[in-house]
Amino acid sequence: MRYDTQCEDSRGDWLWGLMQAVGAKERFREPLFQAFQELSDDRSADQLCQLASHYAEEGENA
Repeated sequence: MRYDTQCEDSRGDWLWGLMQAVGAKERFREPLFQAFQELSDDRSADQLCQLASHYAEEGENA
């Protein structure tokens, strides 16, 4: 199995669910916000924005 960007949307929501399931939200918090400084393409930006919005919904203000 692989991720096909031609027919699949961003996986931010799916990744957030995984992060919650394994209790890794805090582990990825700083790397996620640092990744905004090094955006390589629009798809990466979309996925990062989805993840950041989940942090914001939980009251994160970084």
